[in-house]
Amino acid sequence: MNKSKKYSEIILLGKMLQERKIEHEQHDLYDGYQIIVPLPEPTKEISVIEHQCSYGSIMNLLEIWADGSIQGYLSAKQTLRIIERVKARESPR
Repeated sequence: MNKSKKYSEIILLGKMLQERKIEHEQHDLYDGYQIIVPLPEPTKEISVIEHQCSYGSIMNLLEIWADGSIQGYLSAKQTLRIIERVKARESPR
């Protein structure tokens, strides 16, 4: 199975971010992927990963680092809600 099918939830998240015009970068990471969403200082970024060692990857679910903590076993929709919440709070007014 190719990695885009094995880790389809992070691919879906990338499409959802693109549809909402949320700035992000996607990179290969180990046997899977990482998505980075840049934020202003002091937070700097949100990191989402899905690869063989990430929390939830065995179930095609995502791991996110945001708000100074790691959460795993998240769907793309759950992860998007976290990203949108953090971005709204961190965006300059």
